[in-house]
Amino acid sequence: MQIPSRGRTSRLIAAGLAAGLALVGQLATPAQADHTPDIAADAEVQPLKDVYADHFDIGNIYSGAQTYAEDSPNWAQVERHYNVMTGENLMKPDQLLPNNNIDPDTGEFTFNFDAADYFVDETLDRGMKVHGHVLVWHSQSPARLNSGDTGGTRALAKANMERYIEAVLTHFQDRIASWDVVNEAFVDGLGTFDPETQNWEDFLRGGPNGGWSNWYAAYNNGADAEAGDRPGDFIYDAFVFARQYGPETRLEYNDFNVFQSEGKAKAILAMATELNERYADEYPDDPRQLIEAIGMQSHNYINQTPAFACSDLTELPALSDDDAAEWRPGACSNDASVERSIQLIIDAGFVVNVSELDLQVWEAWNAEPEGTNRDNYADLNDESVADRISKEGFTYWEDKIESRTELEAIQAHRYAEYFAVFKKYSDHMDRVTFWGLTDYLNWRATHNPQLFNRDWSPKLSAYAVADPDGWLGVTPPAPRPKYVGVVPYTKAGLHDHNGRKWSTTCEVYSQTERCRTEIWATTVKRVGDSYVRETGWAFNNLTYLPYMTRAQWAGNPLGHTGQWTGTDGALWRTECDTPLTGGNACRTFRWTTVYDATRNPSGGYTFSQENTWVFNNQVLFGSYSR
Repeated sequence: MQIPSRGRTSRLIAAGLAAGLALVGQLATPAQADHTPDIAADAEVQPLKDVYADHFDIGNIYSGAQTYAEDSPNWAQVERHYNVMTGENLMKPDQLLPNNNIDPDTGEFTFNFDAADYFVDETLDRGMKVHGHVLVWHSQSPARLNSGDTGGTRALAKANMERYIEAVLTHFQDRIASWDVVNEAFVDGLGTFDPETQNWEDFLRGGPNGGWSNWYAAYNNGADAEAGDRPGDFIYDAFVFARQYGPETRLEYNDFNVFQSEGKAKAILAMATELNERYADEYPDDPRQLIEAIGMQSHNYINQTPAFACSDLTELPALSDDDAAEWRPGACSNDASVERSIQLIIDAGFVVNVSELDLQVWEAWNAEPEGTNRDNYADLNDESVADRISKEGFTYWEDKIESRTELEAIQAHRYAEYFAVFKKYSDHMDRVTFWGLTDYLNWRATHNPQLFNRDWSPKLSAYAVADPDGWLGVTPPAPRPKYVGVVPYTKAGLHDHNGRKWSTTCEVYSQTERCRTEIWATTVKRVGDSYVRETGWAFNNLTYLPYMTRAQWAGNPLGHTGQWTGTDGALWRTECDTPLTGGNACRTFRWTTVYDATRNPSGGYTFSQENTWVFNNQVLFGSYSR
């Protein structure tokens, strides 16, 4: 299905492009200007999900039945560009469980899953994934869940949280790829944070630095400090319940202003790292991290949120410019930039996802000349309002541009820079989700933050996202190689290998694939005081294929040398990069009792047993493409 005719905005691309691209030439370095694409008036934007198929999924939001309406521009755009969808509102707590659906006397829950079920089922039927948003949030949650007589104490709130998460995750079992478990737990502004001298809990909403959260308040009401209770435990409990009731889904923490690299990003990482360590101590038999990914919402401003770290830290030195003004191409920051925060998240051992992307063109939330009323919306290329570049108290652009139409090219360049960064670090990313199908359908419509105009025609930003390398004038990197499995451990099927019969099956597992290999063999079991020989398929090992890098495995005991004890008392040991494992790989062994049978010359068997290390699984590191 094709995007409808562009109408008036085709005129933008034909007439306005000349001005827009001329501006890019003025802003960019000569190399960048020389490579700015010459876009034809009727050029179709390449399907973004195809452009980034080897890097990450491309998503958007479902805002109601109109999003999937047949023969609508809404569905035409979704079908063309996106392969993962997030419910804008309908999976938030107050939508699934309105406050009046919690009995004020008994606390009984009555859920309303109808709208969410339609969204989830339709999304899957249309061949896309679903990201769940959100389980625990200070906003848009029913008050009776975590305040008042039904939920206002630590014990009540925790019990309600468990009941809620159990009900939601079991209801949507095997239908949701990933969940925002906790959303926006930290205070709004946090420019600096020192994990060595400061406590991340002090910067949660409801703590000593401001904000409010009923979850924080309830968990603080009845906390036993001497026993180690802390108000921030609600985050840990939420993730533990989510792992317990939704073990098949990836668990993510989501927040805004994560681009504040030296502040909010570091506080979030201190929290996530501490809670993962706590979980590993309390649940050593679970090899996965508790918090697996950090969601960077990215409701950012084109002049306040640079894409790049500066020359001493960036991995894109040809694009970053230490001397560039904050609104010009190449703007960089080590204290607050998209790239620097991504680096910190990856270095801490997490996947990083862009969960709610839009790039707003005005310098503050209330700086838009049209005001916040959507009825006053105007496309950036609308020449009838070209002189509207400021309003009283908000004059940032007055000495920088002459026409509002110039902002379209500036925004496009920033979008190209963002996606250059995302591609650079895509080995550690699963998803980039735009928060709205068009400018007009965005929650901050008059900030013109998205890739498409009100009439669904593409803005320059759409072309920039579809080809950031061409827009920025850089040579794209070579594509990631395809991984080809080998017999017997990483190639599915029945195999004859080294004179033995093997059976291997592979399945998607978290961000990689896991293969289970069995071997046709005779094994010995002990049953009571007797030994039994059995011939059949016997477990050999689990192998995790090289679709994740060593850094992505950093927080998992299967991914680095060490020894630990499981909750059942079993002892485990991992070794990496040895002659046995080979380079760029780890093997994990379990200390266990092994039984053996030796045939006697006169007939029968002599049985024996010993305790030894037995090969159980292996991790192969890499960044291959599936």
